[in-house]
Amino acid sequence: MDSILKEAAGRSLVIVARNLHRHPWMVDVTEALLAHRPDAVTVEMGLPACRPAGAVAYVATYGAARVCGIAAAEALTGR
Repeated sequence: MDSILKEAAGRSLVIVARNLHRHPWMVDVTEALLAHRPDAVTVEMGLPACRPAGAVAYVATYGAARVCGIAAAEALTGR
């Protein structure tokens, strides 16, 4: 996690995860990142059954197909 935070220093951080409700370790990592970077955007590439604590900017794609990723990227970049 430290390497992620170091790499993202001074830049936007987008946390992308798939089906957080199925993987408690992903929730733990996501929430730890958000604790250090509350400005980060969380993108859920699956069912939004588990919104991480501290996720202020949150995008749920309701799927993990390529088109869902493209739509999320377009929503985040305004394109």
